[in-house]
Amino acid sequence: MTTANEPGRNRFTHVRRSLRQAAAAGLGLLALALIGGNLGNLSRALNGLLAVAALLSLAILQPGQKGRVPHRRFIPALALIALSLPLVARGEPVGLPGAALFFFALSLLAPDDDGMATALLLTALLFALHQTWVAYVPLLWHAEQWASLHFSRFVGVGLMLGPTALGTPLFVLFALFALSVSLPAGKRKGQALPLLAAWLVALLLAVAACLWLQPPLGSWLLTVWPDLPSITSPTPTPAPLRP
Repeated sequence: MTTANEPGRNRFTHVRRSLRQAAAAGLGLLALALIGGNLGNLSRALNGLLAVAALLSLAILQPGQKGRVPHRRFIPALALIALSLPLVARGEPVGLPGAALFFFALSLLAPDDDGMATALLLTALLFALHQTWVAYVPLLWHAEQWASLHFSRFVGVGLMLGPTALGTPLFVLFALFALSVSLPAGKRKGQALPLLAAWLVALLLAVAACLWLQPPLGSWLLTVWPDLPSITSPTPTPAPLRP
């Protein structure tokens, strides 16, 4: 027997679950970006500390299993978490596999999270593979550098930005997350390719908007804070290549 308040309660539950999933995805991707050093010129120690804090916040957000977690899953999950956090704090090259261990532990503790921990686990493994290939395959490294230099002109005339400054690793990270989310969901619904295409189109539009907005945002910052370094020159000058 349903009550008059049941539809409203179900809607509230759905909104709360969606917000929790969005926050979990954001915290997981933030941790991976920090581990990879993709958020600016931060020290490795600070990146590691912030990544650990993001993962612990993610663990707090994750919904628990209905009922008591069996010891055969609870004890290994805690052991994996204890093993993974020191690896995450060290950064690359062991930080990304450490994050994958952490996400696997979460999947053991919270199997009712609608697959978010599994999607983050797959994203961490794919991103670690990408980072390894770029570091050890010269052709891929040069291709990433060339693409970043080529697209730098959309940000500003005369700029020569490296992959980190342009946000190339972040684009790859979000694209891999889109792949990790779309394929399992699409397989269940028979819409894997359309769902993935929609994710990638939205991501490309977001990147294009970011590149288009950077010059006007820089001009606005110059009017608000005229003493900001590196934007005091009235004419664009070539910047040194940044990693």
